[in-house]
Amino acid sequence: MDRHVTFERLHNFRDLGGYRTEDGDEVVTGTVFRADSLGKLSGADWEKFLGLGVATVIDLRYPWEIENKGRVPEAERFQYHNLSIEHRPYDQAAIDPDVDPWRFLADRFAEVIEDGADEIRQVIELLASAPGPVVFHCTSGKDRTGLIAAFTLTLLGVPRSEVLADFALTELATERLAADWRAANPERELRWPSYGRAPAIVMDLVFTDLEARYGSVEEYLTSAGLSVETVEQLRERLLVRSDTGDSGRPPANLHTAITALVRGLSPHDEVGLQHQAWTLEWLNSTHDVFRRAKPAVPSPHLVSYFLLVDRSAGSVLLCDHRLAGLWLPTGGHVEAQEHPYATARRECVEELGTPAVPDEQWGVEPFLLTVTETRDTPERRHTDVSLWFALSGHVGQALSADEREFADVRWWTASEVRKADPARFDRHLVRALDVLGL
Repeated sequence: MDRHVTFERLHNFRDLGGYRTEDGDEVVTGTVFRADSLGKLSGADWEKFLGLGVATVIDLRYPWEIENKGRVPEAERFQYHNLSIEHRPYDQAAIDPDVDPWRFLADRFAEVIEDGADEIRQVIELLASAPGPVVFHCTSGKDRTGLIAAFTLTLLGVPRSEVLADFALTELATERLAADWRAANPERELRWPSYGRAPAIVMDLVFTDLEARYGSVEEYLTSAGLSVETVEQLRERLLVRSDTGDSGRPPANLHTAITALVRGLSPHDEVGLQHQAWTLEWLNSTHDVFRRAKPAVPSPHLVSYFLLVDRSAGSVLLCDHRLAGLWLPTGGHVEAQEHPYATARRECVEELGTPAVPDEQWGVEPFLLTVTETRDTPERRHTDVSLWFALSGHVGQALSADEREFADVRWWTASEVRKADPARFDRHLVRALDVLGL
């Protein structure tokens, strides 16, 4: 998964979602972002930022930095919070090039952890409760932002190796951050060769130091006043539970998460753009999006489709659906308070008797959205708003299809589908194959 959101002037804007926890849960995407200074937003960048639907902005900079460089434009549009977690300013550009750079940075992090405990706690509380999506940022999106991201992912149960890797993704922006500094300071020399760097070893040292003093990130935050209830609220909000289909424990702001899934799609044609716009308007108008009574209450309602994809064979698995009389992807209606990907995962087991394995390209993100009126009798006819997910499979794998629902199940190559009568399939199947690159 590419977590970077590309802007012209921002270089380190990333989605904090998509990581898998040690318990097998998934961090929701499109809900919490980390970034460099939002004061740089303008023009097309500003329009793209607004398209993310951000509701809350947490600015981790000093007030004097905000005064000098500006805050997010039209801050009154958002819930805006300035929580400066760093209390001892220093000039990274002027650091002695002979010092151990990683030890130096780790020591500065230790100061932030000591001085800014109260502000750090408040940031975590906002991530757990503020209207979403939420973005938190500093100047470069590197140190202060990196610390909050590391603490948040750790509280969610993401493995240490992934937390360190997330911190190190800033390395992809190092050259542009340094170029920005030089452009803004033409009269100064950039003395420190490690300016803008963020290797994983820095955060590893930070964790080692913190654990030697406090025991763990959780114990440190508890000592700062973070409650157990807030931690659980954070997890409920930001995790797609691996047992969601059975326990009914989706993210607390599931409607926001679903909206983020839809907004995060990049439609490849005019039909896709129309369906995305319609769905966003629908989601904005109601929270009544789950089917409550068969077959059509309410209409529209959410559906999760999934395609088993064998990329090496250029094939997808389709089922001869008895009721519809069509060869269709598998899937089903999203149950009340169920995350759409959890629906796909549940239906994969129920309908095909095999566990869901995310596609290597799309992971747990939908690749297509369709809005379709069903072909049915007038009293049963309704509109399905379907999120399509890709799951990894292979021709010949053992399946146990639900014979009550399917007359047959078989693998189709993309070329076979395109040569066959389109009336035999879901009307959007060829579009799905196009998006999958098959």
